[in-house]
Amino acid sequence: MRYIINLILLAVFFSCNNKMDSDSIKKLESFSNDFNTEDFDNILVIPIEMGCEYCVLKLVEFLRVFNVSDNSLVILTASSKASLRVFLDDHVLNEVKNIHLDDDNYFFNNGLSFLNPVLYVKEKVNWNRIELYPVNIEDELFNIFVQNSNEKVVRDYYDLLIEGQISNYSKIGSTNSLEVNSIDSFGFDSLYYLDFSLEKILLKGDLKGMIIQKEEKSFYFYTYDIMDSTSAIYKRNIPKFME
Repeated sequence: MRYIINLILLAVFFSCNNKMDSDSIKKLESFSNDFNTEDFDNILVIPIEMGCEYCVLKLVEFLRVFNVSDNSLVILTASSKASLRVFLDDHVLNEVKNIHLDDDNYFFNNGLSFLNPVLYVKEKVNWNRIELYPVNIEDELFNIFVQNSNEKVVRDYYDLLIEGQISNYSKIGSTNSLEVNSIDSFGFDSLYYLDFSLEKILLKGDLKGMIIQKEEKSFYFYTYDIMDSTSAIYKRNIPKFME
């Protein structure tokens, strides 16, 4: 039984990343007359009406945090222009550059995408097709959006987990000491040491007394400015990493 499961897992893995045949490449490069797909090294296709909701939301998160490079193209695909416009408005993506709308499901109808987002990566004159799933999407998006010179601080921030009320923060050499009190009566207070690059992202303004929530494997963080014993002002913060 274990042998069969391993074979299935291997089959899934190799089906996620494979070279395309000439017919599929022709369909990919014939998508639009508005631009030449050969000018791009990465083409990211996002079906918004079905499939992996987690993958779509993770893609939206990266698109809101990072600038899309000139050599990358993002294609939102759906069955109608109205669906695409609503999606752009709901996720505040109208100002993101290099986004193209496929409002007649060209990619789905031509077998270039199905339920999951797909990443096409150019290798010389050929293209590789990578299906995106929850198990591989973060690493693939880091490869596209994050420059090597910036990768450590981005990953350190992305993996950071903080939750509680900020009681104090102070500089200690080249780091910041951040004291966070638990808001759970059964929790523990925590002390975090952040280098200056993370400080610039998290510690803007006077946050002493605020409740901060930063989930692991996420770029968003939330702050709650306590007004009184029953109310607080809530804000979702979306950092920008300059490329």
